Parts: sequence; C-alpha cells; structure tokens
Amino acid sequence: MSKLTKKEKDKINEEIIKQIVEEANFLLEDKSIPRNITNILSNIEKRLKTNLNVVEVSTIVYELEETTNSVNMTEYRSVVWSIISKLEGLKENLK
Repeated sequence: MSKLTKKEKDKINEEIIKQIVEEANFLLEDKSIPRNITNILSNIEKRLKTNLNVVEVSTIVYELEETTNSVNMTEYRSVVWSIISKLEGLKENLK
C-alpha cells in the first residue's frame, strides 16, 4: 500500500473537518444544549482551521470527553462521541 502524499492527507483532513463542523452545527441548533458544550462546539471550526495540529486536536478531544460525563449530556452523548471519533481520526492523519 502506498503512502499518502501531503496533498492527499490535506484533502482528507479538510473532509473530516467539514464533517466535524456539520455535526457541531447540528448540535448547536438545539438551544437546550449545556453551555459548556456550546462553548466548545461554537469554536471548533475556528480552532481546527487556525491551529490544526495534534496538540490542538487532542485538547478539543479532552474537552469534549470531559463533558460526556455530565448528567445533562444524555441525549447528546452519541453525537459528541461521533465528533470525538472523527477528531481522533483527524489526529491520526496529522501524525
């Protein structure tokens, strides 16, 4: 199997970021989402596009994982875990 070029990796990363942003925006449409989640999700696109590196992605993952332990996260947990999964894939592509 051949190794991906930087251009190919960048294209894949752009697609993953697009999917993450779409899911984040989907959650943000629900005004009953806890504020701590809203704060993370509302800045996710900016953070990924201005500072795309393993450390930043890991920080976002950590912040989201912390929120999934909250009692008032029950109905949003699966979407947040989906975002976390995509972020983990993005992180692997950045290595």
